[in-house]
Amino acid sequence: MNIIILIKILILVILISLLFGCTESYVEKSPSVEFQTETNECSYNTYNCSDFKTQKEAQKVFEMCSIDIHDLDRDNDEVACE
Repeated sequence: MNIIILIKILILVILISLLFGCTESYVEKSPSVEFQTETNECSYNTYNCSDFKTQKEAQKVFEMCSIDIHDLDRDNDEVACE
């Protein structure tokens, strides 16, 4: 019985981390992308490739979010906005 409770808690923690997994601060702010807070938005689709001045900026946002919520990696090769 205790293992079932632990599994349910683990699943809940995973789901919460997927929804709110982006907590790292974005140190280098791009003037081309308007950030509303000190952290990137990872809970809904906010950014597009055209919002970034460079691929490197897009890659940083892509790597900070636990899932590709912004659809920056359309060919699923772990490289954003290529």
